[in-house]
Amino acid sequence: TGVQTCALPISVTNTMVIDVEPTPVLTLTPVTPQCDSSMPVDLLPMVSANPAGGVFSFSGPGVLGNIFDPAGQSGTVNIVVTYQLSACTVSEIMVIDVEQAPVLTLNPNTPLCENAGPQDLLSWVTPNPTGGVFAFSGPGVTGNTFDPAGLLGFVNINVDYTLGVCSTNSILVVDIQIVPTVSLNPPAAICNDEGLQDLLTMVSVNPTGGTLTFSGPGVIGNNFNPTGLVGPIDIQVSYVLSFCSRVDTMQLILNDAATVDAGADQIVCETDPVFLFGTIGGGATSDIWTSTGSGTFDDNTSLTAIYTPSPADISAGSVILTLITNDPDGPGPCSVESS
Repeated sequence: TGVQTCALPISVTNTMVIDVEPTPVLTLTPVTPQCDSSMPVDLLPMVSANPAGGVFSFSGPGVLGNIFDPAGQSGTVNIVVTYQLSACTVSEIMVIDVEQAPVLTLNPNTPLCENAGPQDLLSWVTPNPTGGVFAFSGPGVTGNTFDPAGLLGFVNINVDYTLGVCSTNSILVVDIQIVPTVSLNPPAAICNDEGLQDLLTMVSVNPTGGTLTFSGPGVIGNNFNPTGLVGPIDIQVSYVLSFCSRVDTMQLILNDAATVDAGADQIVCETDPVFLFGTIGGGATSDIWTSTGSGTFDDNTSLTAIYTPSPADISAGSVILTLITNDPDGPGPCSVESS
């Protein structure tokens, strides 16, 4: 066999080109704290990259595409921000603080009478969480105070509560009711022997439909018994209509009725005088004796007068002697009394 001689080695070269791109730098604009009741936030305006031209993507709680919805979130939420530019990919964390929207519990003092005076609105509302600031507006509202004076019917009071970046609002509905009026129409005077007086006839109310009650000396339900009472008597009149009431005082003038007693019947001899023993009382201050006969009194204005029968009286067999008082109150309701 023959021996073959190989050729000398041949050297072969080639070139590999590697393109090295700069790593992008992300700049994140801090997102202001969000309320869990706030509208969804577009995250794209919150980020930028250098070089530009790549694609952003976001992931994390509440994220859908480029949108972050704070509903249902609370506290610190971490959003992963990913940026891809050609062969390079970088990621950073965007931190968003989500605060809880406050809840208001309303406890208005209602119904409320128009004369109830200024009311502290802060006592009508309870926030959760606490620590925020209230603002109120509406008819009768000054600062945190509500005055129902001059208002009637249903009144709406706007309630705004701000806690951090969150705020909530609600409406207090207050039912303002009219305070009734009571007109007093007592008689000029009442004689204390007139018996029961109907107090309902002495007052009128507006609006009607409520309940009247009376209290004071001589009061029995809706009636007044003047017996034994003299002078000015104060009767308290209370009228309740729904949640509102009116209290007033009605003064009754009680005149003292006259009382009189001519004494017991007497039997005397025809030649004897009649010794009288009358009495008067109450408002009576004077008296006078009269006779159905023609006899004479020694002093017909004396309670202890002496009456001498005339022959005609003796012939008739009897006479009636009457003791009469003066009118105790002149033009007033009381009158003379006789016995």
